[in-house]
Parts: sequence; C-alpha cells; structure tokens
Amino acid sequence: MRKILSLCLFAVMLTLFYTGCAPRPEYKPSVQKSNRTLLYVYCLEAVKSSDYGYEIRVNDMTEPLILRDNGYLVFELDSKDISISAQNSDDIAGVVDRDTIVLKNVKKGKSYYVKAIISEGEKVDLVAVDSLKAQKEIKNTVLYDQEENTYHLFVNDTDKVSGPAVIESDTASSSVAGSDAQEIEKLYELKEKGVISDDEFRRLKKKIIEK
Repeated sequence: MRKILSLCLFAVMLTLFYTGCAPRPEYKPSVQKSNRTLLYVYCLEAVKSSDYGYEIRVNDMTEPLILRDNGYLVFELDSKDISISAQNSDDIAGVVDRDTIVLKNVKKGKSYYVKAIISEGEKVDLVAVDSLKAQKEIKNTVLYDQEENTYHLFVNDTDKVSGPAVIESDTASSSVAGSDAQEIEKLYELKEKGVISDDEFRRLKKKIIEK
C-alpha cells in the first residue's frame, strides 16, 4: 500500500513539473551589498478570474521578466533613479493594461519595494511600499522567472551589464550552486563577447540549472 501511495505521489509531482506547475522557490531575501541597491517587485493574490502574468521591465531592460500572483522578482542596481513598468496584453476600455513608476534618488546599500496591485476590470497599479510593511507581505510569495537568481542591472565603466547574479546560500548545496554560478558566468561572458547568441546562452544556462 505504501509503495502504491509513493508511486502515485511521484506521478503527481512529475505531472506538475512537466505542466509548469512545479513548486516555485519561496521568498528569500537577497544579499544586500553596500554598493548596490536592491529592488523587489511583488504581487499578492490578484483579484482576477484567472491567472494573469505581467511583463516587468526595470530601467532599460529589453527582455521582460514575468510576474504572477503571489510572486516576486528581485533586481540589483546602482542607478540613482529606477523606472519600473508592468504591462499585460489585456485591454482595459481599449487601453493597454500598463503602469510605470519611477523611484527617485535611491540609495545604495538599501532595499526598495514596489507592489503590483491587480483588480478585476481595472488597470494594474504599481505602488512603492514601506520596507517594514513590504517585508511582511512579501514573505509568503514565491520567486518567478529568475531560477533562484537575482537579476542585476548596472553600469560597469562604460559597458552596460545585465544578467544573473547568484544569491548566496548557507545551505549544504552552496558549493554546487557556486559551481553552477561560475559556469553561468562564463557563458554570460561568451555571450557578451558575441561568441554565443542570446538563445544559446539561455539554452545552455537552463541545462546547467536543470542538471
């Protein structure tokens, strides 16, 4: 009987994984560096009739990340002003469902929080949230579209950099994560030099993470 239950549970988990319903990583604060600003964009349970995903762009990002209900994204930056936009393909009264918020004069070494408020039949609303309140709200969310990585956007000398920066971990698997991170960094350097394409970078990165 126990063996049958185990097989049934395994089958359910396998089905969830292949249908894109595998559990997402729970909220975990990123390492705060003194020379960087952390930005968290999150959404609590949406008042919607179905699951909606919003395209999130920060500053000059060309490729968006997707945010869904009870989810969050985290970015590492060094800019003084941060522009955040959220957009969905839905039209509200003939207008694209989109909102933008700009955080002015942000400080390095600090974390900032922006919440996407979504209600049935209304446009998405991005609001800056006090850190104490945000930390209570965000703790029950899960990470979306980042594979347990912080997305960093900053300028290094004259070159713009955007890519994954691995969150430090104190778990027993940190050595494996570190090894994977080094491989991903090497791939990213190859992409920046034009040796491999963006598609090849994403495909190879996915292989490293899933191995």
